[in-house]
Amino acid sequence: WKQIGEGTRDMLTTALFNTNRYIVLEREQLDEVLKEQDLGASGRIKKGTEAPIGEIYGADLLITAAVTEFSGSTKGVKGETEILGVRVGGGLGKGHIAIDIRIIDVKTSQIVASASVEGNASSIGLEGSTEIGSSLPVSLSGFNKTPIEKAIRICIQKAVEYIVSQTPREYYRYNK
Repeated sequence: WKQIGEGTRDMLTTALFNTNRYIVLEREQLDEVLKEQDLGASGRIKKGTEAPIGEIYGADLLITAAVTEFSGSTKGVKGETEILGVRVGGGLGKGHIAIDIRIIDVKTSQIVASASVEGNASSIGLEGSTEIGSSLPVSLSGFNKTPIEKAIRICIQKAVEYIVSQTPREYYRYNK
């Protein structure tokens, strides 16, 4: 579950960034950012190229997401045959994921909005699924080109739509 949660978090972060509505702050790699700033402050980095201290933005909102449901299966008819010397296989596959989302005001710790969003997908066919968008994070690469991948992408899209619709207008004060 941890890898599924990490991969889903990475996909949600990318999707929120790509809305061009938010300044998305990197907190997962903050220790690496601080190390680079400390190195710059040490005098060992060429003047003018060092990362200055005191420029990291503070957050207005925190978006949390937790994977609360996850399942994938291959049910029903599955098999392969040979037709005119070509192997053909197929079957029915299903994928389901649900994530609980919270939008939190960091000044007050008040939950501004909260919801559960789901993604469901199935495939029937010779190859099982089609590729959607960019590649999956490494932690989810085992689900590449499966109904589970489709379900994850559907769920992330619904999550972003929810977050955008529930973010109060007063938080849209920065321009890119």
